[in-house]
Amino acid sequence: MLKTVIVSPPAKEWVLCPYPLLGPSILKSFLGSKGYKIDLVDLSVRVRNLNRYPIGKAFNLMPFWDKKLLIDFLESGKGWKIKREVEKMIRLGNLTHYDVIGFSLYSSINLLISLPLAKVLKEDYGKKIVFGGPIITKSDCDFLLHFDFVDFLVEGDGEEPFLRLLRYFEDSGDIGGCRGISYKKNGKIKKSGPSVFPLKKKSLPSFNMEDFELYKKLSIGNFAVLPYLLTRGCRFKCAFCNETEKVGFEYVPLEKAISEIGNLVKTYRLDSIYFSHTNINNDPDYTKDLSDLIIKNKLKFLWGGNASIWGLDEDIIKAMSKAGCRYLFVGVETASESLRKKMNIRKVGDLKEFKETLQLLHKYGICTHAYYIVGLPHEKYEDFEETIHYIRETARYTTTATVNIFYLKEHSPIAMSPKAFGIKIRKSPEGKYSFLEKSFAYKEDNFDEIGGLNMEDRKKRDRAKQKILERLIRRKMGLKLILNIMDKDPLYPVKKKISHRYLNYDEYLLL
Repeated sequence: MLKTVIVSPPAKEWVLCPYPLLGPSILKSFLGSKGYKIDLVDLSVRVRNLNRYPIGKAFNLMPFWDKKLLIDFLESGKGWKIKREVEKMIRLGNLTHYDVIGFSLYSSINLLISLPLAKVLKEDYGKKIVFGGPIITKSDCDFLLHFDFVDFLVEGDGEEPFLRLLRYFEDSGDIGGCRGISYKKNGKIKKSGPSVFPLKKKSLPSFNMEDFELYKKLSIGNFAVLPYLLTRGCRFKCAFCNETEKVGFEYVPLEKAISEIGNLVKTYRLDSIYFSHTNINNDPDYTKDLSDLIIKNKLKFLWGGNASIWGLDEDIIKAMSKAGCRYLFVGVETASESLRKKMNIRKVGDLKEFKETLQLLHKYGICTHAYYIVGLPHEKYEDFEETIHYIRETARYTTTATVNIFYLKEHSPIAMSPKAFGIKIRKSPEGKYSFLEKSFAYKEDNFDEIGGLNMEDRKKRDRAKQKILERLIRRKMGLKLILNIMDKDPLYPVKKKISHRYLNYDEYLLL
């Protein structure tokens, strides 16, 4: 039987998800039930662990962020700086031990290291290379197949496509007609659309214990946190978002969810579970029933996730708090009613009602992290002032907040109908190196406002706005947060400064 591994590749040195990726862990469990032994290697956390101190770092990731060096290496294989780091990563994961190597990509920035790794593993060691992960579905990734060292792409849920590929590699099956598999044949790309595997049939994730312990080690509070996929889809269709699911709403049956959550808590001795996906609160009644079952089954763990706070009344919030909910990430985006209407932002309802809900969440000990966006198309200064005022008004009840500059997401309603939103998209580079424009974070600069600001002027304006709001947030929330955490862990600032640990959910679990 072929030896198979799924690799979670590193990204930037300071970028690390605070828990193992969920997709590879579900895939490992599913394929195991079909008789295939799959190993998981999380290079992201392994590299981060070895680079956790400012001095004496084991890996130098900077060469991967040099466009010229990266392109030269991908074209010709020349470039000792990249080759040296790639070989060290291969040894770190013992990757030459495997026949089939899958790369799980959660962001376009993972490509900067994944592609050189795949090139060396294919050309020097003769491995079979498969790319998959959320980014394959959310972005146009056909360009990856123009690299000869990429054999297949898996789009969507990986269970059935990856199983078919393993059988194909063993000469015991074919890949014809299987959704979710893309490849190049006779110079042409063959696609079949994303694969969908129902949540009610998903396997209980099986995590790599060695890597899981490293996540705990990098956690300031040594908290054991794992993800769990509870729901899929979002009832809200914000114009800037590409998280719309073709399969519609989907929920894990409550009995299955409680059974699997209990299993995870017991097996991994969890402190917390992060409920994955866009909106865990698509159905407030489901959230209430889940909370009641957690209480009834006496499951002891803390939890949170991305949510709209639409439909949360005091009874639901009280049940959530009693069941262990300690943090929610909510997108306010903007406090301008005109922009909210134009962008179809309805996930927080009326802003007055949203403030009242924040007060209730604060009352019952549930931390809230608010997301704001500056630079939405045709944003006026009056719109920006309304957001400033709203942040001041709600700072007392909000734990933390982040300000992002608007960028145009592929397949979002704005990107699909730019003229309807008053913008003109600049032509993006094409070809197999087009991913560099996304990976190097120039995404916010690829359009002009029709009758408004051009790309260059928007860039200056939006960064200035971002700095203003970030200063306001630090003044209104930052100091309060640090003092509250230091009350529980006096060495918190020292740990953050010296070991550069990833900013994860410790803040919310310590409060």
